[in-house]
Amino acid sequence: MRVGPILVALLLAGATPAGAQLTGDAERGAKVFRKCAACHQVGEGAKNRVGPHLNGVFGRKAGAVEAFRYSDHMQRASADGLVWTYDTLDVFLENPKSMVSATR
Repeated sequence: MRVGPILVALLLAGATPAGAQLTGDAERGAKVFRKCAACHQVGEGAKNRVGPHLNGVFGRKAGAVEAFRYSDHMQRASADGLVWTYDTLDVFLENPKSMVSATR
């Protein structure tokens, strides 16, 4: 099952300005996001946990959330220019280690 499109819809809810047009199944996305929520937060008041908060993730350079200690591998991907887009997030969410080795 490809979780990327579902998770993308959920992340957009907390990562885009109010009033933005969203597509997707928010209820299904919320269910899928429960796995992610163990490490990540999104929305107003989101904080870094085991993983960085996901507010504003689209268009953001990987490894760029302040006050979060990224792995050496994620820092290298950031230095190599990885930016979170629909396509890069889809690949990453399907198989994180295929894009950033030694990630969780």
